[in-house]
Amino acid sequence: MATNIGTLLLGELQALSTEARRKHPEIKEAAERVIVLMRGIKATDSAQIAAELAKSDEVVGPFVLGCKSGNQRLVAASVQCLQQLVSHQAVSPRSIRATLGTLNAVGHLGTDIQVKVLQMVLPLVTMYDGSVFGETLVEALHLCLALQRSRDLIVNNTAAAILRQVVVAVFDRVVAEDGAHAAGGDHCADSAERDMTRRYAKDAYFVLQDLCLLAAGGDSIFIRVDAVDQGLILDLLESVLANHAAVLARHTAMVQILRERLAPFLVGFFGEKAPFTLAVRCTRIVWLFVRDLHGALAAECEVLLALLARLIDPGAAKPAARRQSISAQHPVALVPSKAAGAGGLPVFYRVLAAEVARLALQDPRLLCGLYAQYDGRGTDGSRVVADLVAAMAKLATEQPELRACNGGGGGGIPAADSTAGAGQGAPPAAADGAADPRAGQLGPHNSSLRAELHRLLDKHDPPSVPETYLVYLALTTVTAVADGLATHTLERCSRTVATAGPDAATGPVLDPARIAGLADDAQAAAAAGLVAGSWPALHAACAFLLAVRLDDALFGQLLGAVRRLAQVCGALGLDEARNAFVLLLCRGCLPQAAVADHERQLQQAPGGAPVPEAGAALPLVTSSLAGVAFGMHARQIECLRAAVGCAQFLGPVLGAMWYPVLVTLQQAEELLYQSQRAQAPDAAGGGSGDSSLSDLQVVRGDCVRLLAFTRVSGADSIAWALRAMCVLGADLSSAPVAAHVAPADEAAMRGMPGVIHRRLSAALSRPTFAIEQLHAFAVRNIGLLVGAEPDSEQAGGAAAWQLVVQHLLETAAHSAAPPAIRTHAGAAAADIVLAAMGVVAQTPEAADDGAGADGAHFAALVRSGDAQVRALAPLLQMMAARSLDVCRLTLDTVHRLLQASGRWIQGAWGVVFDVIHCVFAGAPADARQPGLLVRCAFPCLQLICSDYLEDLPPHCLRRCVESMALFGRQTEDLNIALTAIGQAWALCDFLQGAKAIGGEPPQAELAELASTALAGGKTAAGIADGWWAEELAGLGSPRTRQVLWVLLLRSLADLGRDRRHEVRLGAIQTLFRTLEMHGASFDAWMWDGALWVAVLPLAADALAERARVFGLIQSGQLADLADPQDAAEMASKSGVVVEDPARLHRRQWDETAATALQGAVRIWAAHPAVWGVGHADQAWQLAWVLTHAFLVGDPGPASVLPDTQCALELDTPTGLVDEPVPADASLRTRDSTVTAIDCAAALVSGGGDGDAADAVRWRVGWRAWLAMGAGVCRVPDGAASALNTDSHGSVVVTQDALCAYLQLCPTLVRRLRAARWFSEADCSALLAVVRLALSFVDAPLSGADDAAPTKLQALALDSVMLVAAANDETQPAGDPRLVDLATATVLAISELALLAAAPYALRAEAPPLGEFAVVRRAAAAFSPVARRLDALQGLGGRRPPRPTLVAVGAAALDRLGDLLSAPELPDSALALALRRGVWQDAAVAMGLHLVAPLARQSSSWFVGVVPLAMPRLRDVVGEGEDGRAALAAAWDAAGAVLAAALDGPGLPTGAQIALLDTVAAASLRYVATGGQEQQQPAEVAAYWATLVRIVERAAEPTAEPCVLLGADNGGPDNGAADQESEAPGGACGPQALAMAGCRWLFAMSAQTSQGAAVPAWVSAAAVPAMVRRCRAVVDVYADERALVGRSPMPQAQAALVLLVLQGLAQLECQPGALLLQQPRSDRAGSGAARQVLGGGAAHVFAMYESLLGLLTVPDAAILGAVQRCLRRVSAELFG
Repeated sequence: MATNIGTLLLGELQALSTEARRKHPEIKEAAERVIVLMRGIKATDSAQIAAELAKSDEVVGPFVLGCKSGNQRLVAASVQCLQQLVSHQAVSPRSIRATLGTLNAVGHLGTDIQVKVLQMVLPLVTMYDGSVFGETLVEALHLCLALQRSRDLIVNNTAAAILRQVVVAVFDRVVAEDGAHAAGGDHCADSAERDMTRRYAKDAYFVLQDLCLLAAGGDSIFIRVDAVDQGLILDLLESVLANHAAVLARHTAMVQILRERLAPFLVGFFGEKAPFTLAVRCTRIVWLFVRDLHGALAAECEVLLALLARLIDPGAAKPAARRQSISAQHPVALVPSKAAGAGGLPVFYRVLAAEVARLALQDPRLLCGLYAQYDGRGTDGSRVVADLVAAMAKLATEQPELRACNGGGGGGIPAADSTAGAGQGAPPAAADGAADPRAGQLGPHNSSLRAELHRLLDKHDPPSVPETYLVYLALTTVTAVADGLATHTLERCSRTVATAGPDAATGPVLDPARIAGLADDAQAAAAAGLVAGSWPALHAACAFLLAVRLDDALFGQLLGAVRRLAQVCGALGLDEARNAFVLLLCRGCLPQAAVADHERQLQQAPGGAPVPEAGAALPLVTSSLAGVAFGMHARQIECLRAAVGCAQFLGPVLGAMWYPVLVTLQQAEELLYQSQRAQAPDAAGGGSGDSSLSDLQVVRGDCVRLLAFTRVSGADSIAWALRAMCVLGADLSSAPVAAHVAPADEAAMRGMPGVIHRRLSAALSRPTFAIEQLHAFAVRNIGLLVGAEPDSEQAGGAAAWQLVVQHLLETAAHSAAPPAIRTHAGAAAADIVLAAMGVVAQTPEAADDGAGADGAHFAALVRSGDAQVRALAPLLQMMAARSLDVCRLTLDTVHRLLQASGRWIQGAWGVVFDVIHCVFAGAPADARQPGLLVRCAFPCLQLICSDYLEDLPPHCLRRCVESMALFGRQTEDLNIALTAIGQAWALCDFLQGAKAIGGEPPQAELAELASTALAGGKTAAGIADGWWAEELAGLGSPRTRQVLWVLLLRSLADLGRDRRHEVRLGAIQTLFRTLEMHGASFDAWMWDGALWVAVLPLAADALAERARVFGLIQSGQLADLADPQDAAEMASKSGVVVEDPARLHRRQWDETAATALQGAVRIWAAHPAVWGVGHADQAWQLAWVLTHAFLVGDPGPASVLPDTQCALELDTPTGLVDEPVPADASLRTRDSTVTAIDCAAALVSGGGDGDAADAVRWRVGWRAWLAMGAGVCRVPDGAASALNTDSHGSVVVTQDALCAYLQLCPTLVRRLRAARWFSEADCSALLAVVRLALSFVDAPLSGADDAAPTKLQALALDSVMLVAAANDETQPAGDPRLVDLATATVLAISELALLAAAPYALRAEAPPLGEFAVVRRAAAAFSPVARRLDALQGLGGRRPPRPTLVAVGAAALDRLGDLLSAPELPDSALALALRRGVWQDAAVAMGLHLVAPLARQSSSWFVGVVPLAMPRLRDVVGEGEDGRAALAAAWDAAGAVLAAALDGPGLPTGAQIALLDTVAAASLRYVATGGQEQQQPAEVAAYWATLVRIVERAAEPTAEPCVLLGADNGGPDNGAADQESEAPGGACGPQALAMAGCRWLFAMSAQTSQGAAVPAWVSAAAVPAMVRRCRAVVDVYADERALVGRSPMPQAQAALVLLVLQGLAQLECQPGALLLQQPRSDRAGSGAARQVLGGGAAHVFAMYESLLGLLTVPDAAILGAVQRCLRRVSAELFG
């Protein structure tokens, strides 16, 4: 927290009192008084405390006494406290003078005290305004002056700074005082007497007086000091002048002091040598005089300005009369001493004068003010400002060696390097090898000072000044003068304009209307006078400096200065000066010295042409320079742009100066063009060609913009620019210009000095500059030239048109002109005429509002129509001349006319088409290039089709279609033929947009359909000819639209038969793309004509021609297909050499036929309206016939005409698929196969929704589809050749093609069922086709088919499943057209069973279950496949994977199982399947995969489907004999599968157990429905005996490896026994199957099983087998148990014995079951025996002896089981 003044002073006072209590008691007492005073102040704020302290004089007392004590410590403390009091304004005003005296007294002490003393002076003067004046102020000044003399630099500098601020503060108070008096109403002018009555003005006056006296070396009056540093005094004066010049000028007394005291001193100072430090300060004061006091001290400032000019230019003329009168008082100023005149003054005088002069001249307001004050009065001949400007300009030229060092050329614009190209001319490299871009250039880096001399106040000696520093000052001064003059003048007399067009730009131009206003502008008048008097010097300086090697920045500033000077001169009406500066820029643009020197060398060489004398006619071109590329330096480009900028600004007043500007532009453009050509090889290798090219573009762009600005600059600007351009063109062509350019004007332009009139190259391969620019200007401003714009008359449009057109025509007609120039002139004139035609055509729309009188008159001329007729009528006559050049020019003119104004040709379109058709009448006699005229005429048709179709009348639209066909048929240019076909798109779009006014045509008009005419005997060509000749009404007529559409389609179809592949393919694609895009808007008549006249004939012709070409290729007659010369031409145009013409033609005609056929069939799907054509069903059948022919390799139908007697075949005959299809294999390719199937897919998607009305068309498609499948996949028996490969070894029908074919099946079947016509024959045919596709092994597999079905196999299975899809349950009974659901399902089941068994038919070994029908049928169906595979393998070649049908068999099995196990499977289908043996086939097929699995795991479908379905089969089959027989066959099949599964080696034990469990359980459930008394069903009689045998065989123990057991082994426990019979499919023990068989024997022998009573006949069949199997098990175990200790005992066998014993103990045998199986003789016996054998334990009694053999077994579990069995016998015997 800051301490306030009270606390601080109290502490200091107490310390001061303590320090002074012994030796200085007065200080102690004074301090204590002040302490008492401060303690009485209640305020706490520092400001309030300071205010209270300032009221008492005693406050400073202790500190004043302390300063006088002489004690260093007391003095330091006192000074510190005084500083605090002063800074807080706590000093009483009455104590200030005493305080200053005290400070003066301690001023001799140490540095710290002196600095603190100085720090108190300024606050005393500024903060105590009412107290420090008069003598008090003198006291303060004395204090600063005294300390300023200190040798300590810190004190010295601080004192000087404080003194400067104090002096400035004195004059600051005068400002405040003047303001206070002005605010009080005292506005009286100041006078010397009044100054002395004001306190602060008086102080300021006395201070200024003393400073002037001291500066001049006199004695001071007010301050009263003797010796003061003169430099300090001059600094003080500068501070006063710099800060308060206005105050000085306002007070007369002070001005008088300056006039009488300071001005004479300054004038006299520069007469003799003086130290540098004083010269700098005096120079700065002179600058302040000139800048701020030239009004108050006019005469003195004039003398000073003259002095500066004499210092800068000592050799200037003597001063004028008025200055001589002034010099009487100061002769030294105007008449320098001998030393000064001879250069005796040091050089820094001149430098300082030049710096001040630059400061004065670079301020435009000051410069104009000085000129108006001195030179502008014109009364006494004063030229002080002009002399100063001239002196600075002359200063720039004082070192001619700067220019001479460049070898006669320019440093800024190198001359010696100009022949090296635009990219050269770089300064030489430095000595150490590092290139310095600024080496040898004059610039700030080597010609300026770090600080200007007049700013070096701290330097006693002048620094070294570069020799070129004065030149640098002069250059910057000249640029500053130019900038200053232009700043005000150009803004007042110019306006900003904007050009139109693609290169639109904005910029200022001179406004002649505003120039008159400059007369009332004083500053502009001063500028005009100044420029008029000083422009020669400025021009000389600029000319010299342009030749000096300047750096880039300075050169840019100099160019800008020259440009602005020229603009200022032009704005001020100084024509001579303007021309001089413009010519200076023009001469700086070109390497004139280099060109002239080269010409002189060539003229002096042997055989050189003599140099023309003065006044002689100059040659048109400098032919000798044709091989030399004179480049342009980058600075010459900059200079050129500056000249262009001048011309752009000064256009309205430039007059004849346009000629040198345009000549310069022409020469520059020529040089850059030649340089670009010469440097082209370098540019390719990374040279500087890009730089030259960019410069050329810059120059051309500048010229275009320059002429564009003339359009907005006024009529004079346009007229003079065009006159100059015409004279420039005549220089080269020698054409006369007197007819349109006045001789005086021509002479004035040609008389411009220093202009190279000749073209620098004889190359005429491009348009000349003048023609090119005239052409560009006229085209850009054609509205002005033809008078179509409102201001055309005021802007001189008619005169401009006359100048341009007449010059071009005269040049083109001038026989002496070079042919190239004449051609260029004619082309330019044609362009201008076309542009005029464009304006004429646009006038009716644009001349209504705001057109003015000129526009209205022109519009009236246009509406008369004469312009269009005159423009177009000669074109046909030009074409009749049959000259190549003329025809080409005519066609080019037509094309350009169409580009510019084709919309307004109106009634002359017939002439345009006549001109175009003349191209096909024959080539001109002088034709040099075949097809040239075709290439020239075709763009015209393109423009018409793209832009002007809506303007064509109907008959011209028909001619447009004809023209398109002509260009498509021509053979000169293939690209044009293809592009002509593309123009049909524009015609189609237009016709689509042209809506018929009357809507749909009436029925009477529809009656004459093309199909009707064809059926009546007419030809398609005859019908088309009638359409070509028919009279057409307006485009709104429906008939007109119909005819145009069909003619267009017919033309495209005709082009689709062209011999050139590209043409016919493009035409076909365009035709069908058109139908696709626009067919929705066709009516029935249009579709009828398109289909029967264009589409179907084209497709049929394409197939027939393809067959013909393929036949020629096969017979080797390639010469009939293409001319070798045509092939060579094709190779030369495409760059591709055809190595195999046969393959090429096959591919091309394949593509042609495919495209035509695809387009023909796709319209049926895309446009339902096509069904409204005449004979639509025949057309639909033709589409399918063409598709079938293309697929199978048939040439196609002989005729595609509609036939009224034709009857469609709709039924599916029985042998349709099985019949062999004759086909030509040579006409089949992979592409044709794929395309044909795609076409079939398109037809399938376009035949309607499939209702009853569509039945006919879908039956046609169905028959065609079946025939296509048979034609593709049918392989004749015994065929030994590769039927599915073409002549090049490529596969024709691939798996993908077959997949695409089968993918059509779902849609077809769905549509047929919807149409209610899908019979059983159709199902059989479908299944046959699917089987053919699967067995068509000629189509190689892409991968193995054993892991997963291929795509084709999956589609085939899906197609089979389609047959089983449900039909309508409400179908009429007995309808032969629609298959019933049961039949369809049975057909599908049968086919799936066949496919499931198919893999076994391809295997070499005999399949299991071979006795069943399904296996035999599979072998019959697929055994030819194996033979075909062997035959194909014998043919060699690449061997694809061999089909195995494993995956398809597994997939078919899965679908078969899903179908049979589906709950929705109808009972009728099951019954029918059972009666037809299909169920047996399905069971066997599933059993095959179970018995002999093809995959890693066996199939479980048999287990899950067949046994479980047997009860349902019994329910649905009924009680008839045929049903029972079918059931018996089904059970026999199941038994055969079970037997084969248990006997075969391939099924795992777990699967065998599962199968046994399922079949046995299903069998028991089947027979256990009627109780124990049920009789044996007839259908299971044979099956059950087989089942018992199978179960008994399964229960037979198997031999197993021995397992070592310990001697103390107690046998397996129950857990081990349970583990031996795990779940199906799990890991089973070696006796698992035997244990399962034993369990089922027990189940069938028991009274009940699974909760149901077992019939007696079942037990009777099973009990003997069970007893036999159990006795065998026990006996074997007993025999082997005798070997315990000597041989290991199998553990599983022990478990089996334990299972048998437990089953015997638990089984309740069917009573009497065992007796039924004994002979009658054995049934008699003891009653006890019969009782036992007839009871429930009869089986145990039968096993009694075997059980006794186990009593010695040491196994506790087995002994326990034996005991339970024996107890059963005891219970039966003894109760």
